[in-house]
Amino acid sequence: MLGMLRFTNLSKAPFVKHIVTTRQGGVSLPPFDSLNLGLRVGDDPAKVAQNRAFTAQALKTNAIVYMNQVHSDRVVLIDYAPLEPPECDAMISKTPNIALAVLTADCVPILFYDPKVRAIGVAHAGWKGSVALIAIKTVEAMRENFGSNPSDILAAIAPAICAKRYEVGDAVIDEWRKLPDDFQPALSDRRLDLQLANRLQLRSIGVLDRNIETMALCTYENDDFFSYRRANPTGRFASIIAIAARAFRDRRRYQKRQDRPKQF
Repeated sequence: MLGMLRFTNLSKAPFVKHIVTTRQGGVSLPPFDSLNLGLRVGDDPAKVAQNRAFTAQALKTNAIVYMNQVHSDRVVLIDYAPLEPPECDAMISKTPNIALAVLTADCVPILFYDPKVRAIGVAHAGWKGSVALIAIKTVEAMRENFGSNPSDILAAIAPAICAKRYEVGDAVIDEWRKLPDDFQPALSDRRLDLQLANRLQLRSIGVLDRNIETMALCTYENDDFFSYRRANPTGRFASIIAIAARAFRDRRRYQKRQDRPKQF
């Protein structure tokens, strides 16, 4: 059976579907056992394709857009399923039933949903992406492209490496100390709390704290998830979100009702 988790805030929201996979329920062999969804980690591509098909079936979608993640601050607007994965670390969309996915194995995956304008987003935030403020830039992109108000956005921070397992070196510390003071609590005694770092960044752009949900599961300590720091090579799990197709159908029905001639 496919291993999946879901967030409470997104599960209660209308017109959106999502999953966070674990490493359980796939066909990949060790060290990628078993639900590896990453194509660039050394796994058999045919087995990854099977795993991705299982995942699409679980989400009930025909199209999942994966990124070629490069630890950047680039956000890409997805209007349709591209033939090749975009090179970026965040995506946004309003297209129903096209799912957006972020792959991780210690970095922070973030899902976004604005129920007011029915728009979604995903972001991949390792230490480089967090320094580059990728979470903030994803919210900004939703505001610029869809008119999203940050206070309406629901954010979901999926499992990542915890601070006590993530000691960073001087180069990372130097980069982090260049950020605003509001983000400094995420770094303590050479330990960087990536989940807290991105929560603080989301709050700074206007996402309400009550609208941010964090799965406090450490990928390093929990064998249900892939962890690059615990074992390398290893696979990647996915955090995926999509606007449900019924949102589009409901919108069309509403528009048809509005277009009908009024009777007096």
